[in-house]
Amino acid sequence: ITYFLIYFVICIGMTRMRAELGPPTHELHGAHPDRLMAGFLGTRAIGPANLTNTTLLSWLAYGYRCHPMPHQLEGFKIGSYFDVRYRRLIISMIVASIVGAFLSILLHVSLYHRFQFARWGVGEFNHLRNQILFPKEANLEGINVSYKGLKTQDFFDKVKDAGLELFTWTVNSVPDAKNLIRMGIQGITTDRPAWLRESLE
Repeated sequence: ITYFLIYFVICIGMTRMRAELGPPTHELHGAHPDRLMAGFLGTRAIGPANLTNTTLLSWLAYGYRCHPMPHQLEGFKIGSYFDVRYRRLIISMIVASIVGAFLSILLHVSLYHRFQFARWGVGEFNHLRNQILFPKEANLEGINVSYKGLKTQDFFDKVKDAGLELFTWTVNSVPDAKNLIRMGIQGITTDRPAWLRESLE
């Protein structure tokens, strides 16, 4: 479930970028949800079974340049310009998605068999083997949270005991900044950095 939540967030963000920036492409090569999860949680916490399952989905997030969502959004925009009914557009997109998916699978199997391109997919499983044989802990160096939730010294102490740095946002009050520094904050995000720095000196 976490994999698909991350995947859909990436897809929505990519579609938004394509809508604002336009053609020619919307590629996010290497933005794999499973690798993001491994970076935050560590491969040891995810476990071999989940690592294997997410690796089998590597084709889904290998590259986003052929993802249909930006093209569908552009289709709706063109349809609204030419006053095309949304019902017809939706049916056309569903049919195109089904036919396109079926044909692309057949063409991939045919090309892999004819030109022996199957070795291209081996890299993902080599990566999986290394993750299973050499598990890692979470790759966290610090935590960045809203200052409104930083009320007790106990939280600061727990973060410090875990070996992490603590940062906070968005502090625009001198008393709040002084209190956070006294409690042991490592970094503050503010809308007025020069003013806050001068006020604290």
